[in-house]
Amino acid sequence: MDLSNSQALDAQLERVAQVESSTITFQIKASGSDKYQHGYQSMYHKIFTFYHPKHIMEFGIKMGHSHECWLNLFPEAMVYGLDIAKDPMFHSDSEHLNSSKARLLFDKRSDERLHYRTSLQQLGIDDADPNFQFDVIIDDGDHNVGAQIGSFIIWRNKFKHVYVIEDILSEEYLWAIRRVVHGLGYITHVEKSSKIRDDSQYILAIARKDSEFGNAYCK
Repeated sequence: MDLSNSQALDAQLERVAQVESSTITFQIKASGSDKYQHGYQSMYHKIFTFYHPKHIMEFGIKMGHSHECWLNLFPEAMVYGLDIAKDPMFHSDSEHLNSSKARLLFDKRSDERLHYRTSLQQLGIDDADPNFQFDVIIDDGDHNVGAQIGSFIIWRNKFKHVYVIEDILSEEYLWAIRRVVHGLGYITHVEKSSKIRDDSQYILAIARKDSEFGNAYCK
């Protein structure tokens, strides 16, 4: 990338971020999602500067805060979710979570993400369709490094722009995940949680080489 293109990109990022950041921060905070407590909105500012998603998948539903946030931010998007069980505090009466734009699957098996094809079918998605991809996939499920790596390997062909792994619990786990991801030909951008007493927790964004987000932030 030459200097003029780099300067133009920086200017674009600054202009768009000024418009979008307050909205993203407000929605993440207002939703009650712990993404705000961790300071993860910084990562999502960067991602959604470039992409206005039509399809978002997030592993880990719990009370539904994050999924409500995405439905508020992107009212035209389909928002999908997978979890192993419905939390007793799940927002069952939420207008957004009961709308036609939300498709949530609670699967009693040990790890719903590893039942890839069955999960897609139950969500009404044809796995054989080569044209369907989620714009963004977010892993906020089991914060076990083995599950995080396994899920990425299984789902990596189903994300179009960015795959996010939240709550990586140590620098060693971060290194292990990045080693696998880079070995598969992807590039990454990492940020540390800003939560007090939680400065060893990380969020990782994975992108394809030569993507807009990748060119701006990843290595």
